Amino acid sequence: DVRESETDLQLFYREISSPGLGFEIVLQELVIPTRKILANLIKAAYPRIGEEEAGFCVTTLFGQLTHYARARKLISMQYGREYDPEMIESICNHIVAFTMGGIKAIGAKANG
Repeated sequence: DVRESETDLQLFYREISSPGLGFEIVLQELVIPTRKILANLIKAAYPRIGEEEAGFCVTTLFGQLTHYARARKLISMQYGREYDPEMIESICNHIVAFTMGGIKAIGAKANG
């Protein structure tokens, strides 16, 4: 349900930007486990990337996802098209390509 998803997103944004009663739940149940899984995947692919740098990569990915989810109207207006499944697929492809390019560059730098 789109309305339920919107409400969930609003609660998530509120808790990460102005921590309240749900902050610790969001942190412990969502952010930390997801960050750990993704950081471990990055470190497995690029063993010389350190824990902190892998965490920065994950945080950057979260930032991109959050921006594109939160700024749908702004993005739709900038590109003059609906924020429809086709647009979402284009955005997802961009985020993957951009993120992987960044991780590869960091991995190459870590390898010296």
